[in-house]
Amino acid sequence: MSRNLKYAHLLQEDILLWEEFLKSRHNAFDFYEYDVRVGKGRPAEPGTPSNIAQMATDLSQRRIDVVAHIAGTQTCIEITVKADMKCLGQTIAYPKLYLETFPKSKTRGSWVVTRQIGTDLAQVFSSTGTFVIVLPRDPAPEDTTYTTAQGVHITKLLPEEVEDGDF
Repeated sequence: MSRNLKYAHLLQEDILLWEEFLKSRHNAFDFYEYDVRVGKGRPAEPGTPSNIAQMATDLSQRRIDVVAHIAGTQTCIEITVKADMKCLGQTIAYPKLYLETFPKSKTRGSWVVTRQIGTDLAQVFSSTGTFVIVLPRDPAPEDTTYTTAQGVHITKLLPEEVEDGDF
């Protein structure tokens, strides 16, 4: 499958970042869903043909980069080279929108996979409970340790090693 088909709305630099994360963290979750639509989208004008109304809804819904599943729970993951204010808003909104769209789900909050955190935002991300993984720009091939925004060094991301509040 083409990268662009699998990761429908990701930029090329974000695809490379995500694939780098997956190479060393392939077993972090049971499975991943990509480009997950959440929210209601924009309502169509009255009288709009149903197929056009559905296309308008589909195009206007929010899209989560990755929803990671493990042990019956879901984590919303944003992938971006620089975690900025837009990314911060997404990490707050997406778990809520996911629960509204899929009410029987059990979200465990948000993660961000990034290379850089915007100025003054590390503590803000931390205060929201968002788990931020900062990958080095030029990682050594043998280096499997990453630093989170909370200053935690992680080498393995399995549920039994992470407290509930860490997600």
